[in-house]
Amino acid sequence: ALLEQLALNHAPQRARAGEAGTLASTDALALAGVDVLTPPRPPLPWSRILLWSVLVAAVLALAGMARRVYRQMNAPTDRQ
Repeated sequence: ALLEQLALNHAPQRARAGEAGTLASTDALALAGVDVLTPPRPPLPWSRILLWSVLVAAVLALAGMARRVYRQMNAPTDRQ
């Protein structure tokens, strides 16, 4: 009941109960707008972004260490 009263008080272009007249379909859109029909965007998942950043950095660090070990194993030695 309270919401109906607020809607009637804040929207004078709407037809009140018992009043004659009709509303055009464009009047209904003008009241709320198209943005009301689309859901709000969810918040950015910072914890997930941080987790994946740390995981990618760890994989890159391991790849770098493996490359260094591989190069040391294949390095020419001076055996005489």
